[in-house]
Amino acid sequence: HRSSRGRTITHAYLYHLPPGELPEVRAASDAKKAVWWPLSDVREDMMFEDHFHIIHRLRAMAAE
Repeated sequence: HRSSRGRTITHAYLYHLPPGELPEVRAASDAKKAVWWPLSDVREDMMFEDHFHIIHRLRAMAAE
């Protein structure tokens, strides 16, 4: 019941980046506007379907 579009498979990854400057975002043509966002600034209304909840679940798993 994740998506109103029907059966959906999402692969999510959690990366631990070292402190300091973030690496440059190098996106393909389908994501030319991709940028880094502080997780504290991410809101549910900015995300597609349940991706906000996926992010928060990954953060909770990392804290365990």
